[in-house]
Amino acid sequence: MDWLKLKKSPSRILYGLYPELRLVGEQYEALWLEKKRASLHFLQTFVLPLVAIGQILHFLIIDRKIAGDPFAFWLPYRLKVAGIAALCLALLLPMIYRRLPFPRLPLFIAGAVLVILQTNSIDATQYPVNPYWSFVFLFAWCFLMSMNSLFTSILFLISSIILMMLYPALVERAGFHACLSIIITCLFIILMSKVSHAMEISKFVSDHENEAAQRKAAEASRLAMATLSRFAGPEITERINKQLKLYRLPYDVVLSSIVAKRSCNVALVWTDMRNYTETSKDREALASVMIPRIKSITKILDKNRGISRNIGDLNFAYFDQNDERTLIRRALLSAVQIVALELESSFMNRFVIISFGEAFTGNVTGSEDTYEITAMGVPVNLAQRLDELTKTKAFQSHVNPNSIVLSQSSCEIANQYFPNLRINILPLAPNNLQIRSFENDFEYIGFISFTHEKRDVFINELEEETK
Repeated sequence: MDWLKLKKSPSRILYGLYPELRLVGEQYEALWLEKKRASLHFLQTFVLPLVAIGQILHFLIIDRKIAGDPFAFWLPYRLKVAGIAALCLALLLPMIYRRLPFPRLPLFIAGAVLVILQTNSIDATQYPVNPYWSFVFLFAWCFLMSMNSLFTSILFLISSIILMMLYPALVERAGFHACLSIIITCLFIILMSKVSHAMEISKFVSDHENEAAQRKAAEASRLAMATLSRFAGPEITERINKQLKLYRLPYDVVLSSIVAKRSCNVALVWTDMRNYTETSKDREALASVMIPRIKSITKILDKNRGISRNIGDLNFAYFDQNDERTLIRRALLSAVQIVALELESSFMNRFVIISFGEAFTGNVTGSEDTYEITAMGVPVNLAQRLDELTKTKAFQSHVNPNSIVLSQSSCEIANQYFPNLRINILPLAPNNLQIRSFENDFEYIGFISFTHEKRDVFINELEEETK
C-alpha cells in the first residue's frame, strides 16, 4: 500500500477512523501486533489484579461505612466485580501466550458486564448519580477502548448511551444536561485518545523506518570499508574507521580527509627480488614460491602499519606517522623481518632499502573520482636509485645480498634512536659509488648485514620498542 497516496487522497478519512491501516501490508505490521499483545500483557499482569484488589479494598474502606447492611448487597457485588477481573485474567493468559485470535474479546465482555453491574448498583442503592455515573461511564470506556479504531470507539460509545437509556430512572435523576455532558466528555476523550493513538502509530513507523535506514547505511558503510580495505590496505582502513567512530561524519567526507594529499616526513621501505625476470620464466616457481613470498612481505609491511603498494616483484611501503622515531622504527622492523624471511630460504636474494625525508602522500596522482594512494618525492626517487646501485658489481663487492641498505638521512636518524644496531657506513666517493641523480647530495650510505644471531637480536630490540 502506498501510504503517501492514501494520505493525500479523499480516502485519508479512513486513516482517521482506522489509524492501523497505515500498517497493513507493511513490514512493521507484525511488530505492531506484538506491541499490542505486550500492552495486553501489561493489563494482565498489573491492571486486572489491581481491579480485583481494589474492589475488595473499596468494600472494606468505603462500603462498610454506608448506612444499612452492606453485606446484603455490597459484599456480593464487589466479589462479582473482582471475580470478573480474575476471570478476564484467566481468559487472557492462553490468548496472549498461545497467540489465539481476538485477544481483547475478554476485555470487551468483562467491561460490558462491569457497566451493567455498576448501573444496577446505582439504580438499587440511590447513589449520587452525576459524579458516580460519569466515573462509571469513563472507566468503562477506558477499559474497553484501549487501542481501538475511532470507528469502533464511537460504536461502543453509542452502545453505552443505549445501555444508559435502558435505565430511565437514572437519566431522570441525573438530568438531560448531565447525561449530554457525559456523552460530550466521552466523545472528546475518544477523539483525543485516537489522535494520540494515530501519533503513536506514526512514531512507531518512523522509528522503525529510521532504524532500517540506519541499518542500511551501516551495511553500505561496512561493504564500502570491506571493498576499500582490499585496495587501500588495513592501515588506511583503520584510520577511516577511527575517524568514523570519533566524529560521526559521512563516509565519503572521512575518506576524502584521510587520503587527501599532504606533505610530511616518511620512512620508505623498498625491496624487489633479484633475477626475477629469469626466475619467473619457471611458472611453477612463480606460482609456488615468488607470489607467496610477495604476499608474505606485504603482510609484514601491513602488520607494521605501513601503506604498501606492489608493482610486479617490487614491494614498496611508506610510513607516515607523526614522529621520526616511530617512522624509522617501523621501517627498520619491517626490513629486519623481511630479511629474516629471506634467510629461511636460499631460493632468492634481495636488498631491503630504507630512505627517509619529506614527501607528498595520499591520493597524489588520482582524480576526485578515483583514488591512487601513494607517496611521491625525494625519498621515493632516492630509494629507486639506491635499488639501481645495489645491482652494480661495485656495490655488491662491499655488501652481501639480504642486507638492509639505508640512505644517509636514514642512517643518521637510526643511529640517533637505535645505536645498538651498529649500522655499517659505506662511503660513496672513495669506493667509486654514485647514486644516479644524487651524485653530489650524499657522502655515504649505511647497511646492516645479517646472520641468524644478529637477526634475532635486532628483531627483539625493535619489537621491544614497539611494545
